[in-house]
Amino acid sequence: TRIAEVCSHHKIDVIHAHYAIPHAAAAWIARELIGVAAPPVVTTLHGTDIVYLGAMPEYRSLLQHVLETSNKVTCVSENLKQRTLALFQLKKEIDVIPNFFEPKTVLRSREDIRASLNIGDEPLAIHASNLRLIKRVDLLLEGFGATATDHGGKLLILAGGDSSRILPDIERRNLADRVIVVDDVYEVDDYYAASDFTVFSSEYESFCLSILEGMRHGLPSVSFAVGGIPEVVKEGETGFLVPFEDTEGLGQAIARLANNGSLRDSMGDAARRRAIEAFSADTVVESYLEAYRNVLA
Repeated sequence: TRIAEVCSHHKIDVIHAHYAIPHAAAAWIARELIGVAAPPVVTTLHGTDIVYLGAMPEYRSLLQHVLETSNKVTCVSENLKQRTLALFQLKKEIDVIPNFFEPKTVLRSREDIRASLNIGDEPLAIHASNLRLIKRVDLLLEGFGATATDHGGKLLILAGGDSSRILPDIERRNLADRVIVVDDVYEVDDYYAASDFTVFSSEYESFCLSILEGMRHGLPSVSFAVGGIPEVVKEGETGFLVPFEDTEGLGQAIARLANNGSLRDSMGDAARRRAIEAFSADTVVESYLEAYRNVLA
């Protein structure tokens, strides 16, 4: 009802709904309330709505309907597009428009952040996520712990969710002195700028915006080659990709970056260039504007 109210009173040209449920569904209801004067809807799929809800029969018909009634559907990766087409018989074309990221101004120095974490010059890997089960932090800790004695690095986990459930696992693996957990950080750019590379262990990612955030700060990445991540990371150039659940390979890649500063620098420079060239606002926003022009034509 609020979408319908805003559209009716403020001459809105386009509704851009991110995620089919709940936002595209809400946009469809709003259009029904407005009637023939309703603006067109662009729906962008980010993954959760398709991977989780799309697998549930009770949501399938609603998802099918809101996708069909959207004037345009976009996905953040080719992988997510193919997963969507495998689940739904859509009559419309899906455009692939990747995520983009523009870093905020770093407010605290690298030295200040590292001092607050009580670390010196040792290499620092960073993992930032909401800690949902699909992020497989258990595999992250297993991989990091497997090579912890091979390097002097530490792991920083920026927890956007409840970190209490991972603390026992950290203790059980005797990693309390090597893993730092910080909850609910807003200025994440400060922490990326104070780190040396990123590490991710997800079971699935349609894109992995956190990898891109690190890339803009010149950080190479270590991750499992799942979902749309290989569309973001160039293996051996901007980061290392290993098969899912290969925690030994994950640990070896972590140790390789932790022990080689010149490799981190060269891969980090390549990561920053790729982030700017392929996933910056200058590159991606025009694709969204073109999508808006198409539905208004």
